[in-house]
Amino acid sequence: MRYGILLILELEDIQNKENWKKLQGIVQIRPNDDVHPVRAKYDEKIVWNIGVNRLTSKAPLWYSIADVVASKLYTGRTPEITQGMKFVPKNVEKNLEQTEIHGAKIDPYKEDLFKRLIEHRQKIKDKRDTFGEDTPEYDNYERNQNVIKIITNSISYGIFVQIYVEESSKPSTVNVYGLERFKNEKPKREKPGFMFNLIIAVSITSAARLLLAATEVFLSRRNATHAYCDTDSMVVPTQYRKQVQEFFQKLNPYDFKSKENIDVFKMEKGNVLFYGICKEILPLHHR
Repeated sequence: MRYGILLILELEDIQNKENWKKLQGIVQIRPNDDVHPVRAKYDEKIVWNIGVNRLTSKAPLWYSIADVVASKLYTGRTPEITQGMKFVPKNVEKNLEQTEIHGAKIDPYKEDLFKRLIEHRQKIKDKRDTFGEDTPEYDNYERNQNVIKIITNSISYGIFVQIYVEESSKPSTVNVYGLERFKNEKPKREKPGFMFNLIIAVSITSAARLLLAATEVFLSRRNATHAYCDTDSMVVPTQYRKQVQEFFQKLNPYDFKSKENIDVFKMEKGNVLFYGICKEILPLHHR
């Protein structure tokens, strides 16, 4: 696999849909002041969360290609890669059947389920908006679009990391994975759900982090920064909001015939007031 081709990406290359198809894989790196997601105990709580930090490690670590590209955008350097694996789809499941979900007819051999539902939801919202908000018709379409929203949220990520926790009266041996692999005795065991798929889950979460990294670098080139961010959102200065939306618009995969100018990233809230004290600002690479 030609990692060098992937990791020479500059910020503008993020706008190319074809480049995103090359990010399906994981690589082992030797972090040396690179920028990567790290699970750690960041405060006095028991929970260990994930933050994106400067990282140096003597032990080699595995990261998705998208995370490594994000580090390249932050620092301007390609992390040292020791080995890697590329995920390639092979064959198509046989005997798949067409289905209908709340009015959306879907052919699994020709259509993307998630994309089809998102587009169907937009059509429902368009019909909803032709009625007044205090009419029965509006309420009906509003309920239908919310049902589609819940379905798409479920199939977009959570279903691929669904875990059932089984408790037992007697401890059993479990494998623990981290910087080292070891065994431990626990009264609980984790059982993967029916659609559990770590390859898809890793690809989705790392792609989201890459979008946030690109946004952060985009702002830094304009001598600006963000207030804070979450998994799939970021609070940016109002004067740059439209510029950020326009930058990512080329990645819009949806066919919204009724509203061609719908932003792939929408504004959830406006005029958010923020006051914060930051211990350290992550230095970003400038060309």
